[in-house]
Amino acid sequence: WSSDVCSSDLSDYANVLSEWTRKSEIYQGLDNKLFVQATYHAPTFRRAFGTAFPAIYGHGGRITRQELVDLSGDVEHFHTFFVSAYTPQAAWNDLHKRDSIWRVQMVSDEGRVRVGPAEIALIKVDANLREVYPYITRFHRTYLVRFPMTDIQGRPVLSPTTRSFAFIIASALGTATLRWHVDPVLESYEAEGKKIDRKSTRLNSSHLVI
Repeated sequence: WSSDVCSSDLSDYANVLSEWTRKSEIYQGLDNKLFVQATYHAPTFRRAFGTAFPAIYGHGGRITRQELVDLSGDVEHFHTFFVSAYTPQAAWNDLHKRDSIWRVQMVSDEGRVRVGPAEIALIKVDANLREVYPYITRFHRTYLVRFPMTDIQGRPVLSPTTRSFAFIIASALGTATLRWHVDPVLESYEAEGKKIDRKSTRLNSSHLVI
């Protein structure tokens, strides 16, 4: 199916994927305990996916259709990350389990707002998924991690003035922090006296830039 896709579309997708992907590692001495990579599903990423992989759109599984491309329904109600993780002990790679050794959080601006996941789904790796996320290896397990838009006090995780956010995974083995830096572009819009439609220009929108 990729033969029908313009090479420039694939190149653009690779650049966008790189922009929205971070990685981290946990070591104890010389021993590796965790390799993890995560891609934040920003609207720019979902649009790039739809352009680069039109044959997957509408034909993949539920995850492929709804989480990567479709902006309707639940997608707009969560901050979603695709996560690929490796641990030397297979039993440790259990982010989706309630009794997992790992605590997963999304944090904004060095801890100003902090939330736990609303859902962690273990995702089966297939050929389509490896094309979309080429950093997956045969030793990795992959997950979709969804966080709520607000914390228990109703504060938005990402706001127009947010300058950074992080995906944090921690256990007694150590802590891995994957951080994205963003420009609070909406703040400058307000400073110029321009009217802002809060529903359509929240930070989890096309105005989110890195």
